[in-house]
Amino acid sequence: MRNQLVVCILISLIGAFSGANCIAKPTGKPVGRIATNKPALPWLQDISTAKAAAKLKHKLIVVDVFTDNCHWCKRLDQETFQNPGVISELSTRFVWLKLNARATTTDLKAFKIDGYPTILVLDDNGKLVTSFSGYLPPEQFVEKMAMLLP
Repeated sequence: MRNQLVVCILISLIGAFSGANCIAKPTGKPVGRIATNKPALPWLQDISTAKAAAKLKHKLIVVDVFTDNCHWCKRLDQETFQNPGVISELSTRFVWLKLNARATTTDLKAFKIDGYPTILVLDDNGKLVTSFSGYLPPEQFVEKMAMLLP
């Protein structure tokens, strides 16, 4: 019995150490975001560029107003804005603008934002069509945005 225990321990140790040779070696490429061909929403970072694109394409502007330290902002970004269904249904139907409320020079006071995340929907002149605050799961976000489409 004792010999079997020793053999089992040795096999476990050999397996653990031989697995160390299978760890991927660094390729010299920077660590961080991995480039993929994964579809994403085409976010813009500038209000004037978004207005120009909206005028050209005759589309509404969806503005994600967020802050870096906002849990619900990050959740909205990760779960809703990166959802394949949201991307396939809405990516080409709106102009997408992402504004950090703490870093933007755009005057957001006119929109009376009282919490984050806040989604503003603007026309091509930057006039508010509608807004809503808080996290929305992908299905509810698509439903809410679909009501704004012609």
